[in-house]
Amino acid sequence: PIIGAGTYARDGVCAVSCTGQGEIFIRRVAAYDVAARIHYGGQTLEDAANTLVFDTLASHGIGAGMVTLGATGNPFAPYNTLGMYRGWITTDGEMTVATLHPGVTMDDVRSNMGWNPKVSPDLGETPPPTREELRLIREELDPSGVYTK
Repeated sequence: PIIGAGTYARDGVCAVSCTGQGEIFIRRVAAYDVAARIHYGGQTLEDAANTLVFDTLASHGIGAGMVTLGATGNPFAPYNTLGMYRGWITTDGEMTVATLHPGVTMDDVRSNMGWNPKVSPDLGETPPPTREELRLIREELDPSGVYTK
């Protein structure tokens, strides 16, 4: 890993931190690309980040995600894999939940946390893994069942 390779910030535009299979992020200069799309191309934070995660990076067959902040501090965190979940804490310390696992409700989250977090207006559900993803996890990533039992 190269520390900081998947991050970029430009005053008045955005800040980006990438996560996933790093070499592709470095080759694609992904964090900078989000800022350039906003600054030079006039895209919104959401459009720029979504294009990178769901089109550019996904075309390389990798799991990718980003945590981005717009010029006013608004968070946006797209991801294209089951291995990433979203949430953030605002500058005033308020936690926001952005995705839930299937079958989990916000009441479940609240009872486990012990307080009432904010809920993202676009609260989503983490999609269940496909058969192929389960096979990869069980047979190739964790054949001994250390993490999946």
